[in-house]
Amino acid sequence: MIKGEKSCFYDFFILKFDDNCAIVMSLKIFYTIDTSKVVFEKFEDETVLINLTSGNYYGTMNVGKAILTFLENGISFQNLLNIISTSYGKEIAEIEVDIQDFLTTLVNEGLVQITDLGSNEFSALENCNEYEKPLI
Repeated sequence: MIKGEKSCFYDFFILKFDDNCAIVMSLKIFYTIDTSKVVFEKFEDETVLINLTSGNYYGTMNVGKAILTFLENGISFQNLLNIISTSYGKEIAEIEVDIQDFLTTLVNEGLVQITDLGSNEFSALENCNEYEKPLI
């Protein structure tokens, strides 16, 4: 995991890793499951996704499963952080890199797309277990 300096500016933030490398992350973009390329099924303790283009299967549990629930309708990074933070009783600083890494993996695997459409109407999850880093 790379740790860097974070600076916030209104509706985006910058993760700076060194003088030559920084990532600009908009807080107003939305992530959503790319249903034109992905099918998924929720089971009691796991969500399974299939990328129809590559044929690859993926599974995620706990926090990852919760995140996918919000991705169905589109959610901004900031809203997702707030919901997971509130639901699992963690500070945003404790989960931010985990959530961003998870979303980046989902995008890179062609499971999730970035869009400017989504909903800002979400509430915290109930009866959450202990927070664990989301993985696929």
